[in-house]
Amino acid sequence: MLDTDPEAFACEVLAWEEWHGPWGLLPHIACPTLLLVGEREDPEGVTVRAAALMPSARCVTLPGLDHITAYERSDLALAHAVPFLQGQTWT
Repeated sequence: MLDTDPEAFACEVLAWEEWHGPWGLLPHIACPTLLLVGEREDPEGVTVRAAALMPSARCVTLPGLDHITAYERSDLALAHAVPFLQGQTWT
């Protein structure tokens, strides 16, 4: 986090101000999608709602974790990601 380029971060913040969000696009994402989110990073359940709008998505909430701790717990993420990926048909 400390190595983040301040100018790049500022551009991201400015871009968010101009963006109207993904909500209208989500129903058009038809590919199978697995969303993983830490419980403490999304207390309002926004990620669960996003997955509900996508025709082939599901959301897994990792209990007690925030964004960084969810990232650090790859063991928990892989327990969901590997079966999800194994269940896909690859062409």
